[in-house]
Amino acid sequence: MDSNPFLFVSSSSGGREVLSSSFLIDAVSIYMVAVYLVMGFTSCLYSSLYIGFEEKSSERYFALLLIVVGSVIAATLSGDLLTLFIFWEASAAGSCFLIAYNGRADSIEASLKYLIMIVIASGFIVYGLSIIYGLVGSLNFWSIREALTTLPDKTLLLFAFLFVAAGYAIETAVVPFHMWLPDAYTSASSSSAAFLSAIVDQASYYVFMRVLLYILTPPAVLNWPPALSIFSAITMTVGNIFALAQRNVKRMTSYVCIADIGYNLVAITSVKPLGVMGNLFFFFVGGMTTALAFMAVGVMNKLGIENL
Repeated sequence: MDSNPFLFVSSSSGGREVLSSSFLIDAVSIYMVAVYLVMGFTSCLYSSLYIGFEEKSSERYFALLLIVVGSVIAATLSGDLLTLFIFWEASAAGSCFLIAYNGRADSIEASLKYLIMIVIASGFIVYGLSIIYGLVGSLNFWSIREALTTLPDKTLLLFAFLFVAAGYAIETAVVPFHMWLPDAYTSASSSSAAFLSAIVDQASYYVFMRVLLYILTPPAVLNWPPALSIFSAITMTVGNIFALAQRNVKRMTSYVCIADIGYNLVAITSVKPLGVMGNLFFFFVGGMTTALAFMAVGVMNKLGIENL
């Protein structure tokens, strides 16, 4: 059995299938797609009640929801880093428009902050991918993993992955790269915040996990769990402490989302099949609970309650 826990969980339900070299279908990706569809349906149902079909731009809003869900699913099924990057950035771009949907000044400002962070993260990722392609000649998961285990000098390749990991850490809102998330979710409409916390947040964790466990398999390739455990502890602590300090209910829930990121990272650092399976379960539970929390906040806001 492969020592990689991600492969262990994936292959335990019948192996892996490859569609060309750009997409990968396995048990884990199928599970995540099912999770996205369930949470996406729930979010769209709430949005139909919150936004209302009678609004002039409602069709654009629901089209954006479907575009983001489709992009996230395609990123989940990606079999190489370029395909993953393209579809993930497409979902991030759609998220910017969802944040700014209500047209308020603070929403547009938060959307621009998020866009700036996406551009910075994309720069890190593209720089890392260019180095990886120059060294390996491919961005396919298996080719890179094989190169990492066979190359005599892996220093430059690991340096490239440092940039890739930094880029995805920014988009995942790992502390200290979390500054954009509270403003974005607080300024967005409650339906958008519920959708983003349920779909985009969970997908960002999964993308991060896929790169770390599928390619940078510890300890054979890189022993990253000790460093990641530090970031997970900091993320949990900062998220919970700042959540307790908030009076605005939606902003408090936004910081809870940051704390959830730390909980997910803890499971990744276990590097055990049981830990990965627990993390996959938490994807669904954590996504649904935060989405339901934002939905409840939306009802409270409709009643004029914004602060505790």
